[in-house]
Amino acid sequence: EDYLGCSPDNLFIGNIHRFCLGFLITNNLVDENTSVLDEEDQLEFFADTLGLRYERDIRDFLKKKAYVFSMDHDFPPIVVRTPAGGLSGADYSRIAEYRRYQEENHFVDFDDILLLAYHFLNTGDSRILQKSAYDWIQVDEVQDMTPLQLGIVELLAATGCTKLYFGDEQQAIFRFAGAGGPAMDWLKGKAGNNIYRLQRNYRSPSYLV
Repeated sequence: EDYLGCSPDNLFIGNIHRFCLGFLITNNLVDENTSVLDEEDQLEFFADTLGLRYERDIRDFLKKKAYVFSMDHDFPPIVVRTPAGGLSGADYSRIAEYRRYQEENHFVDFDDILLLAYHFLNTGDSRILQKSAYDWIQVDEVQDMTPLQLGIVELLAATGCTKLYFGDEQQAIFRFAGAGGPAMDWLKGKAGNNIYRLQRNYRSPSYLV
């Protein structure tokens, strides 16, 4: 505001989950009674009802749940993470049980927030897209974004939008969630020659570098 001399319109600063949740609520795309599932309650349900107690098993289950949603809604392959080994009948039963639990309690989890946002943005509904189109998008720590998250950013861009991404692909810490790797390759492919590499570090002290 100091720089522009006025209040910038339609400005959002925050992480991708916060944006997507606000987008869903503002556009009345989820029930007004919907709340985000608390991690403690989620883990309790996984352990007591689904028999999932180990982090690896829970992560694998959530990946499969997201995959089923993506297939049900015809997501393009670039944003879909395919589970290793496919899905069994038990997997589909667990997913159905978890969905019932969510519906009965009006819960969404953190994966649902992204999946639902991408789905509704990807429907092509002009009313939604008009409300959600940005002329300037700036993303920090892009190496920690998944293909689905990058897909959401792409869908938020208005025609002629300037998109500016900052990051260091050697510091991707969420590779287990699909960040880095294919996501960065996809982004670099879209950027073409519009990539600027910093050869010197002016921020970190030498003992860190």
